[in-house]
Amino acid sequence: MRKKIISSILFVFVLLVSVSLLPTAPAAFADEQTVGVKAGKGTANILFCWTEVIESPVQDIKDYGPLGFFSGIVKFPFKAAIRLLGGTADLITSPAGGPLVIDTCPMESLCDKE
Repeated sequence: MRKKIISSILFVFVLLVSVSLLPTAPAAFADEQTVGVKAGKGTANILFCWTEVIESPVQDIKDYGPLGFFSGIVKFPFKAAIRLLGGTADLITSPAGGPLVIDTCPMESLCDKE
């Protein structure tokens, strides 16, 4: 029983991560990134993925009012996981250059585009 629940949760998580990356993929392929920029953004996304715990509720409060706090709390683990996985992929593939997996960075001063 536990194996079915865990495998179902993992399936939904992988599906959500895949779907969330689809809309940004064409934009990401449009501009090639240098090795340093890609490695820097990947490292920043890995180190600061935990900031979604603050960023998601605050953004949802701005968008939806006081009740947006609860939707932000629900969304932050998924957004943090996407940022962590995308940052890891960017860091691993940075020697090859190419497009970024996730084109956002939690601390823009660390991720200046060239």
